[in-house]
Amino acid sequence: MVTAILSSAAFALALVSFLLNYRSARASDRRARMPVLVFVYDEESGWLLKNVGNGPALNVEVAQKIVRGERAGTWVAPVRVPPIARDKQAVLSWLGHDNDHGLGAVYEDFLGVDAGGLGRTYTVTCGNDRNTVRPGRHLPMWTDSEITAQWKALPANEH
Repeated sequence: MVTAILSSAAFALALVSFLLNYRSARASDRRARMPVLVFVYDEESGWLLKNVGNGPALNVEVAQKIVRGERAGTWVAPVRVPPIARDKQAVLSWLGHDNDHGLGAVYEDFLGVDAGGLGRTYTVTCGNDRNTVRPGRHLPMWTDSEITAQWKALPANEH
């Protein structure tokens, strides 16, 4: 009887250990291939969106946040940006050297393909030179007709 209890306990411990290690390995693998976008200001080019993570960022949408007045806190002017590969950046030419708005971007990874689903969604926001990256969508959901393609977006001085 004691042998059966010890065997069951050893099996249960081994199973728990295996499951924890498996989960940890999957999470580590996901983080190793996850995109991380950040807003960077360049004195010559203006605003850039740079991928400092390890995987490509897909379905990128960039928007501006009104920070003063009656509409403060409202996200406006969404623009769709082509995918951004690891260690690459997108020049946000339509923003120019704008320092009157907050900035935000929503993007996806490609890791959902592993599970046969959609990629995971992330949001980066920037205000007062502070980037904050969070899992999930924390910007409004716009329809395709409300989003401008980057190649159609007017430079900041032509709005």
